[in-house]
Amino acid sequence: MGLGWDDLGNLNDYTSKEDIAARLQELGDSDSSKANDATANFDFKESINIGDVIIAKKGRSAYLGYGIVTSNYYYDETVTLYKHKRKVNWIKNGHWESEHSIVLKTLTDITNIPYKPNPSILASKAIMDLINAPISNIMNQQSINQILYGPPGTGKTFKLKDEYFTRYTTKETSISSEQHFKNIVSECSWWQVIAIALIQSGKCKVSEIANHSWVVQKAAQSNSNTVRPTIWGQLQSHTVDKCEYVNVKSKQQPFIFNKTEDSFWEILEEEAKENAPELYEIIDSVENFNPSSDKKIERYVFTTFHQSYSYEDFIEGIKPIMQDTDGQLLYQIEDGVFKKLCLQAELDPENRYAIFIDEINRGNVSSIFGELITLIEQDKRKGKVNELSTILPYSKSSFSVPQNVDIYGTMNTADRSVEALDTALRRRFSFVEMLPNPDLLKDINIEGINLKTLLETINERIEVLVDRDHTIGHAFFINDNTLEQLRNTFANKIIPLLQEYFYGNYSKMEMVIGSAFFEKKEVSKVKFAAKSEDFEAEGQVYHIKNISDTSVMPDKDFTSALNNLISGES
Repeated sequence: MGLGWDDLGNLNDYTSKEDIAARLQELGDSDSSKANDATANFDFKESINIGDVIIAKKGRSAYLGYGIVTSNYYYDETVTLYKHKRKVNWIKNGHWESEHSIVLKTLTDITNIPYKPNPSILASKAIMDLINAPISNIMNQQSINQILYGPPGTGKTFKLKDEYFTRYTTKETSISSEQHFKNIVSECSWWQVIAIALIQSGKCKVSEIANHSWVVQKAAQSNSNTVRPTIWGQLQSHTVDKCEYVNVKSKQQPFIFNKTEDSFWEILEEEAKENAPELYEIIDSVENFNPSSDKKIERYVFTTFHQSYSYEDFIEGIKPIMQDTDGQLLYQIEDGVFKKLCLQAELDPENRYAIFIDEINRGNVSSIFGELITLIEQDKRKGKVNELSTILPYSKSSFSVPQNVDIYGTMNTADRSVEALDTALRRRFSFVEMLPNPDLLKDINIEGINLKTLLETINERIEVLVDRDHTIGHAFFINDNTLEQLRNTFANKIIPLLQEYFYGNYSKMEMVIGSAFFEKKEVSKVKFAAKSEDFEAEGQVYHIKNISDTSVMPDKDFTSALNNLISGES
């Protein structure tokens, strides 16, 4: 959540409400007390606590949702408006008309105001309706398909981690025992849920195992049409060698199942406790669910696209499995990262899920997404008016994308090694540009060199010589506090990046960072082995100095080189 009055700057610079009021008067050139405005800013910084419930309102007519505060106050210079921030885990959003006019104050503490259907009391029926409304009714909001794009070092991946991940993270105390059970099953393999079914039920036929709650839940999460064959296969693969009623050669650890003469299946307790003791811990975690406020539930996955990333990694594919016993190679259909997330989200419609794709333009997105390029559109999601589903090629199962799955990506606009983002996918995403923000470096001065000025100077020249997409992000310098760190940044990040940008055209690099970083040799005549006559050449040969070596470029020379870079002197 954000608060206005950006001209105040960082509220941490003020020690009291009176200081804020005085600054507001100064900014507005006014004699009014500014008491209410000062209180709003002071309370936003000091009075709100992590864990507080925040209810958002629209004017005096409606409430828009509520959430839980998850951070202390911070000042965000990366945005244009509403720079005073606190992170919030928004639980519900929508539109609830109030039965009376809502108070105008920007921030109002309603902690101790009881519900009374009286226009003079702030707490209202609309608030109670908001808080008590089923979450599933609220989560049916527009799906988010968004790509953050910009030059390298502008904080795209950092923004995902710092701001977006928390939207899909809750404490274990916020989930029900039923949801905890679903989460545990999603982490179990097929042989584990089958083993748990036998531990809890004793000797069973396959049909009884198939109807056990753990197996039923696993089947629902896997979207499987072959549950009984899967159960048969897993039972036989993990049967003990001494069982004379199973003649399967290809087996896998652990060996814990046994088949009786009358075709009942059982789990051998001694073998299970020795070879798979985690089974009993898993059962206990569900039967004696004791949620911890320290444990986080993450409803998102993070992946990075690359040239070898495939449809099989993303949706589903056939994967090889090497048998431990005889080295035989088997194959099975395995769900990819996005399909697994969608199956989880479909079973938990009360919460939103997300996939974060770093470097989305480095993969062959048409091949990776396949038929999902259409299915991820907001109006084509499951339950929407134009809902679409498809039959997946390997599992032959019907698949559609749930409404409560959001897709985020990052894209480096300076990466020439990959093709532009697929046009079909581009039309299905909104784009948020992230440019270098030199203001974040304005307070960093090293040996008289202001890093904001340094970055602005470099980027101004790059933008003229190449384009804006190849400028350098503030993140390259954000952690530099010493001359040694700045030297390492230049040697290991800035200069190699410029070499890539200019394809070895060192004269243009010289135009950006100056002559001091190069050794130049005049060339007039060179004798080549394959030529009968000398090849006439004129010009200069450039060699980049090893600036990491202080004997090659002492600190005073490095500092001088940076000052010359900023001033434009040779």
